[in-house]
Amino acid sequence: MQDELRSLEDNLISLDKTDFDNGDCKRLKSRICDLTQAKRENVQSKRVQLLSKIKDKLEQYGTELLVIQFSHLQLIAFYLRRHFSG
Repeated sequence: MQDELRSLEDNLISLDKTDFDNGDCKRLKSRICDLTQAKRENVQSKRVQLLSKIKDKLEQYGTELLVIQFSHLQLIAFYLRRHFSG
């Protein structure tokens, strides 16, 4: 999961660099400018798509971390009950 997030972040950095190198800095400063330019080009914004994918992965990653933490807490509780109950 971390590798997927890192790859998406690398893609976003590459897109930002390309826009900067092409003098399209307004897209970097404002999502509205990015969306407006994409509409003019009759395409979907690659930046919005990447940000959406990153958001989804972060939500999925957060959920997985919560499940792992809950499992660890259950193991600790089991251990404590087993070794310290009277």
